[in-house]
Amino acid sequence: MDDGQGKCLVAVTVQQWEPGDEALTRVFRGATTQADGVRVKVTRSHPEKGGDGTVLWSVDIWHPDGLRVAVNELNAKAYRLTGTRSEPALGIDELKMIALSDAWRTALAGAHRTAQNGNEPAWAGG
Repeated sequence: MDDGQGKCLVAVTVQQWEPGDEALTRVFRGATTQADGVRVKVTRSHPEKGGDGTVLWSVDIWHPDGLRVAVNELNAKAYRLTGTRSEPALGIDELKMIALSDAWRTALAGAHRTAQNGNEPAWAGG
């Protein structure tokens, strides 16, 4: 994305896990738990594959039913490139809003229906 002050990479990963999965329980240890049971983990770091001055902000959420949505944002237009600005364009609260959107549940359900019909989703390039 580009707000006119430097390009940033925003990536969203949507996954369906088993509720209570042990591996995710470890990942979300220490995360904040909301009143509805959704676990929210926020991190700010220098990415392993980041260039000079690159900052990675992440919001990772896990719903009690197993839905996981991770939103990651770099202050660079791609990994391994130099940061284009001091911080990513979107704030943590904006990343949380994106991660907590019901649109991801709808998209995941649509992808599962498409796969069950033996077709590739349009976004899969098929």
